[in-house]
Amino acid sequence: MKLELDCIIFSLQKQGGISIYWKELIKRASSDQRFTTDVTIYSNNANANLKEIVGIEDNDHFRKVYFYSLLPINILRFIPYFKKTEHQKLFHSSYLGYILNRKIINIITVHDLGYERNISQKGFKRIINLIFKYFALKRVDGIICISEFTKKELLKFYPFCKRKYIKIIYNGVGDEFFPLEKGSKNDHNLPSSKYVLFVGTRFPYKNFDLVVNILEVMPDINLVLVGGGKLKAHEHKKMVSKIRNRFMHYESISAIKLNELYNRAHCLLYPSKYEGFGIPIVEAMKSGCPFIALQNASIPEIAQNAGIILPKDADIETFVVSIRQLDIQEKRSSIIHEGIKVSALYSWDKCYNETSSFYKEIMSVKQEK
Repeated sequence: MKLELDCIIFSLQKQGGISIYWKELIKRASSDQRFTTDVTIYSNNANANLKEIVGIEDNDHFRKVYFYSLLPINILRFIPYFKKTEHQKLFHSSYLGYILNRKIINIITVHDLGYERNISQKGFKRIINLIFKYFALKRVDGIICISEFTKKELLKFYPFCKRKYIKIIYNGVGDEFFPLEKGSKNDHNLPSSKYVLFVGTRFPYKNFDLVVNILEVMPDINLVLVGGGKLKAHEHKKMVSKIRNRFMHYESISAIKLNELYNRAHCLLYPSKYEGFGIPIVEAMKSGCPFIALQNASIPEIAQNAGIILPKDADIETFVVSIRQLDIQEKRSSIIHEGIKVSALYSWDKCYNETSSFYKEIMSVKQEK
């Protein structure tokens, strides 16, 4: 079976959930002898993640194809591919791409409907992305949704997708995340004071301002931020004003260090208003870190009964009470135990196996036609 994967996502974002997802699929495809796989690499926009993937060696069934273009990536991303091929092939794009050729079976993964919900980007960028997604969804043969919630959102905004082959395949979580032994050494000079953790971007829908406001009334607890790019001036000013010097930011961090941060944290605060999946929640659960989140979007589906999930309209006082409850060892241990059990439902091996099975299923159906 001939398979082609593109790596355009690594030219669009340095880090993030989609990059993690695609990196894990590529790693497994590189050693899967059931497929003859070409991976298109946009070498004119290489970054750290891309270099890691380039490090995978070519072999008899896995080949890297370098794509060079003078067009800026923000234009190139919206242009359909034109390719000649003598044989039927399956193409899975890392970000809503597709190939205009009847012999090509196109598959995309829908991670969320943030643009449709008007929470991702505004103005012209949003309009362009919506147009691009509409034509991609019209053209593709198969769609992977990363949660039942995402599938429902997809069919709400694009009801014509009911005629497509749709498969729900959950994201995974890395083996780098696991509970450390009690009393383990602080090998990476991480914070030793009591802190809550906030992981990911700080877009408005992530409710980062709420996190700062919560910490303002809890002077005995610090805040550790991971990812999300460089702190903006207004973000830094707000934190200095409200929590003074009780915060630390890791703009980029290894999975090993992140696992240690989860292990040492009082909890993960994740009051996001919208998530297609919510990888940090699963990472926290697998690391033995309690989380506190809101009952929004996919979070109840993914977290099930683990963690503390508060009503959508929970106020600061409700969060404070929940954070204090985690000082009760019996309750804390119960939440950690349940989180570890739920996190076992998610793995990148399982995600890849279900994805590759979907490839074969779509290919079989199309060949019959």
